[in-house]
Amino acid sequence: MTLLMALLSFLRVNILKTVVLTGTFALAMAFAGNDLVNFIGVPLTGLDAYLDFSAHGAGDADAFMMSSLQDSAQTPIIFLLVAGVIMVLSLTFSKKAQNVVRTSVDLSRQADGDEMFGSSGVARVLVRASMKLANGVLRIVPRPVVEWVDGRFCTVHVKLPDNAAFDMVRASVNLVLAGLLVAFGTSHKLPLSTTYVTFMVAMGASLADRAWGRESAVFRLTGVISVIGGWFITAGVAFALCYLVTNAMFFGGYVVMLLSIVVAIGLLIRSHLAYEKKEKEEDEVFHKLIRSQDQAEIWKLLCEHIRKGNAARLDFVMNAYKASTDAYLSESYTPLRRASGLIDEERNELKRQRRREIVAMRRLDPLMMIQRNTWYFLGINSCLQMLYGMKRINDPIREHVGSNFSPLPQEYRADFLAMRDGVIAIYERAFQMLQKGDFSESEQLRSDCMSVQMKISSDRKIVLDNLQNGEQNMNTLLLTVHILQESQELVGSLRHMLRGMRKFLEV
Repeated sequence: MTLLMALLSFLRVNILKTVVLTGTFALAMAFAGNDLVNFIGVPLTGLDAYLDFSAHGAGDADAFMMSSLQDSAQTPIIFLLVAGVIMVLSLTFSKKAQNVVRTSVDLSRQADGDEMFGSSGVARVLVRASMKLANGVLRIVPRPVVEWVDGRFCTVHVKLPDNAAFDMVRASVNLVLAGLLVAFGTSHKLPLSTTYVTFMVAMGASLADRAWGRESAVFRLTGVISVIGGWFITAGVAFALCYLVTNAMFFGGYVVMLLSIVVAIGLLIRSHLAYEKKEKEEDEVFHKLIRSQDQAEIWKLLCEHIRKGNAARLDFVMNAYKASTDAYLSESYTPLRRASGLIDEERNELKRQRRREIVAMRRLDPLMMIQRNTWYFLGINSCLQMLYGMKRINDPIREHVGSNFSPLPQEYRADFLAMRDGVIAIYERAFQMLQKGDFSESEQLRSDCMSVQMKISSDRKIVLDNLQNGEQNMNTLLLTVHILQESQELVGSLRHMLRGMRKFLEV
């Protein structure tokens, strides 16, 4: 191989491309050697057992010994070919299989981009401990050694091809090492998961290649922990369910077997429908944006992404505000608890949206974006303030209702509902504006926001006066004042968001 590589280099053949090509075939063969057994091993063993019993069992299952299965299997070629074709078609057309590959590639990619996973407490602790350890080692290692090591990681002159996740060197390591490990484990009859081995090789290579920076390490590590945890949880669940299903079939007979088949088919259909729903929720605009190389198209897709993202945020705030205030009036605790979790999820989604859009803006002309960045951050930070405002509204209401404090007095309900409906109406108008992408009436809408804010301020003054007189329940009136004040802030944040959106698109 050394002589062959020297010859190819002499002939000016790209060695790394050759290694990646042969490594891909080697990994595919290693996968086939392992996964093909997992795929057809059990049904073919069952078929062999049935044929052997039919030929030699004499109809007595209790006295029949399946000693023939101790010999090496003689699998007909046609079964191997058909199984191979099914596996190839599944990998080609299965969205779930493609998503597994995408997860591995995204977690090991060299460049910045959208992070698939959030930040977990375990990952934060591990990253913090690793950084402390690394800083301790740096204090001991001589400075020339550190500079020499850093020089080995210089990426100034490395230019990745379009849409490439990492360079040829790491691709070669990933393919060759994963193929070797899978082939070695299979030859020694070890029960290994090819996907797990390949995934961990990719994660180890990306970590060693400094693909995980301080800005991405927590997200990447969370992804690794989630994937590994999922595998171990699956193993434990499969172990327990296998025991239960086997006992149920043994004692229940054919009735339980038929029910198990029906349940299995139902679970497969349910899983497929759930995956399709999740796939529809994927950020297709962002994926198109990342793949595009045309500046005009990137700008158009970025504007669409911002507009749709902010519209979704307004729709969420509008529905969450209505749900929280309805729960306050009806003294319903469950909707408030549910809303609290949804608000946290939406804040995380907004952070992901912001990260994606900043990654996209880096692909545009810097001079062009200098003029627009201020307005972009005004709009996106206004959306963040809306979600914080919803948190500040929902949590005190939840505490109030959960403590069984007195409800809002009847004489305040009509004014409170009028105020609430006014806020929802102004948000509905803004939502429709962003949905259509027509900002011609944005100034009029901002003026109407001012009117709503003034009306809320007037209502708040009345409640404060009654609170001062001490004629009503103090806890209830304090909460009502708080809701009015935060509602006023919600409308103010909407005004800022509309201004930022219009200016960003018009500059």
